[in-house]
Amino acid sequence: MKKLLLLCAPLVIACGKTEIMPTENNNTFKFSVTAETALTKTNLGENSDGTYSLTWTKGDKIGLFVADRQANCKLAFADGKFSGELVAGKPSAASVNYLAYYPYSSTSGNGYMVSNEIANIQYMPFDGTSDFMYTDAVANPYDERNMPTDMKLAFAHHLFGIVEVNVNSTDKTLKDEKILSVTLSSESTVLSGAYTFDLANTGVAPKFDANRSYKNVTSEYRDPQALVGGNHVFQFVANSFTDVSDLTLTVKTTHYTFTKKAGAAVSLKAGEVTVLPAVTISSGTGVNRKKVLSYFGDSIACGALKGYLEGLLGKDWTVYMNGIPGAGDLNVAAAVGCVDLTFEKSFTLPADGKEVECGKISALENLAGVKGMYNVLSTYWFNDHFKLNPITVYTDEDAVGIECELRCKYTGDDRANAKYYLKRKYVADQATEIKAGKSRVKTYQATHLRDADVLCIYTGTNNSFKVSDYEAVVNIHKRMRDFMTGPAKEDYIICGFHTNRYVGLHRMWTKEYAEIMEQAFGKEHMLDYKLLGLDIDKNHVPVPSGFNADVKFTNTDTATEAEKQAYYEKALNLSKKVGARDFSVTETDEAKEKLNAKDRANVKVFEWPASWWGNYDNNVHPNKEGYNVMAHLVYEKMKTLGYLD
Repeated sequence: MKKLLLLCAPLVIACGKTEIMPTENNNTFKFSVTAETALTKTNLGENSDGTYSLTWTKGDKIGLFVADRQANCKLAFADGKFSGELVAGKPSAASVNYLAYYPYSSTSGNGYMVSNEIANIQYMPFDGTSDFMYTDAVANPYDERNMPTDMKLAFAHHLFGIVEVNVNSTDKTLKDEKILSVTLSSESTVLSGAYTFDLANTGVAPKFDANRSYKNVTSEYRDPQALVGGNHVFQFVANSFTDVSDLTLTVKTTHYTFTKKAGAAVSLKAGEVTVLPAVTISSGTGVNRKKVLSYFGDSIACGALKGYLEGLLGKDWTVYMNGIPGAGDLNVAAAVGCVDLTFEKSFTLPADGKEVECGKISALENLAGVKGMYNVLSTYWFNDHFKLNPITVYTDEDAVGIECELRCKYTGDDRANAKYYLKRKYVADQATEIKAGKSRVKTYQATHLRDADVLCIYTGTNNSFKVSDYEAVVNIHKRMRDFMTGPAKEDYIICGFHTNRYVGLHRMWTKEYAEIMEQAFGKEHMLDYKLLGLDIDKNHVPVPSGFNADVKFTNTDTATEAEKQAYYEKALNLSKKVGARDFSVTETDEAKEKLNAKDRANVKVFEWPASWWGNYDNNVHPNKEGYNVMAHLVYEKMKTLGYLD
């Protein structure tokens, strides 16, 4: 292990008065602040002398304290300099103390106590937003008639250290593996999480929140990289520690988990980079990790399907069903996180965790990419377990995000007049201003369920489609796929509609829909639930004119005998597998034979057997046998695509 000193450039602070803003008491004024530096910060680079330098990037925000006045100025980096404005009380002394820190935190009414977070998951390349730095205090004038014009503040102090882990492999048997992440964990030591730090008392260590701190920290590729052939350098911020002997490194690749004990006691000092021994990966040293199937969609992606899929996939898989009843595909995309969400109105979020009316959450674009407010998450979903709560709210002042619970309240079934309420999950030191259209909102799905081995998407049945809408349908499916991390970016299944009945204004499966989705994603990724995954000419499938199982079909059945037989045999085989009716037999009992005849009549026109629907009536939602059929079809598709190897 080697330790390397972090170097930071001094800031040259030029303060020039732009405007005096007197109050009734004539005790406040406003002036501009510009901070310039030759180096920049959120990239981490090794110098020729073995030291490391940090670089700033556009959007970085530092805080400038006028310490004796408790004034906290936010400066944003752009075009090679920091700039901002300070509003503070007029001094009674000729000189005050100035100090700067990074990253900026709102501290109104809270003295010099700042709150921040070492992110539990940090993304490659190096993310410096968790690296808290501060300067020594420097005395200078503080008066609109005599402001400092050349004040040097150096970020000489880091609150935490940086861990560097090098991962490599030359094992050709792992040539298809992609590296996902590296995790450093300890049984005894907090390594990441939310904390507070008193800049007026810097000799006291930061205080970590017991409810929001973790004994691990992860560095993760946003886009997984090929494991073999490269040296993967992971750098991430961690809480400082001394002589910790229970550290473990965990490297995750597409299909494997590799673990390595750090061995000897390790220390990580503030302001230093500790380089851990390199990790060389070879086959035989890893274990197959439990894979994840994430299934996103509407009500079809809820309930019984999870149990049947887990039963088929076995103990090596975890299945997440992330369905939202009644959701159209924009709703689903918004929940997943690939459409930006915001609050429709401005409000103040109390610091004490009390509930406040917040209004609706809306997307900032519609299905077709048109900009504007589109309400998307506005029913009872937040009152139930649809993996939307807790939500995380991001503002300019709180870039690490505020975990909150969102609730919807209404009387009886009057959801049209529902009101929405927000509260913090954890008490804060001060209230936060939430600005309409400016804040960003991410659901639990978006923050915790992006990484998966296989992705399934079933959505669109609640959209009231016209054929002209299908381009937007394709677009939203692609955005959901591309938003995922891990293997699911490439290992995915688009689950097509399971019926072509009309439900009110909702028209489901059509040959146009099926063909367009196959063209967009390829037959290999498209699973046509309605056609049971069979390759049947879409033009041969009759289209019903209504919702009742006994309706007359409006077009001529042109299917070949081979297509009809294939559908019959597949439906019958699935019925037997899931314990539904064996509709091939002729029952002597009149009632039973009537049910079997209804099954056969449906299958004859490429409809699911009636016994796969609730109460033997074709409707949108399958019964337990129907959900089991869906699970079998997904399982078959995963085998065909090689996802189960």
